[in-house]
Amino acid sequence: MLRFFLTAILASVCCVTGAQQPAAEPRPAAPFAPSNARVQTTPSLFHHANLDQAWRASQASGRPMFLYVTSDNCLYCKKMLQETLSHPQVAAGVAAYAEPVTFNASRTPEVAQKLGVRAYPTTLIISPQNKLIGRVEGFVPPQELAKRMWPVLQQAEQQRLSAIAAETARATPTAPSAPVRPYPTTRASGVQR
Repeated sequence: MLRFFLTAILASVCCVTGAQQPAAEPRPAAPFAPSNARVQTTPSLFHHANLDQAWRASQASGRPMFLYVTSDNCLYCKKMLQETLSHPQVAAGVAAYAEPVTFNASRTPEVAQKLGVRAYPTTLIISPQNKLIGRVEGFVPPQELAKRMWPVLQQAEQQRLSAIAAETARATPTAPSAPVRPYPTTRASGVQR
C-alpha cells in the first residue's frame, strides 16, 4: 500500500514539474556535429509499430526495411538512438529511402536469433525480396552510419525506380501503328512516282 502511495505521489510530482518546464527547442539541421540539445528517447523516425507493419509497408512501397534491433538495458542502444538515429540528416535519409522500424530483442529473442543478431545494437537493411542487404553491429556515430548505409539505400532506391519504370513500360499500351502502305506505282510501267 505504501509503495502504491509513493508511486502516486512521484507521478503527480513529475506531472507538475514537467508542466512547468519550457518546451525544448527543435534541433537545427546542421552538419554532423554533437549537440547538447535534449533528444527524445525514441526518434520519430520509427513510425511503424512492429515488424509486421513495417514488412507490409516494405512490400507495398518496394523500399527496404530499416530494422534497428535493440535490447533492454543496452546503454549503447540508447546512445545510438540519441546521437545517431536522431541526427537530422540520418533520420531524413532513412525515412526517405526505407521503412524504418525498431525491434526489442529482449521481448522475442527467437526472432533476433533468426535474424542473426549477435550484438546490440544491430542495424539491418532487408530488401522487399527478403534479402539482407546491409548490416551494422554495435554503436556507430552518424557519419559512420551514413557512410556504411547510404550506398546500400541508394542502390536499393535505384533498383526500386528501375522496377517501377519497367513496370510502367510494360503496363503502358502502345498505340497500334497504321499498316505500312507501299508507295503507289502506275500499273502500266510499274514505275514508282
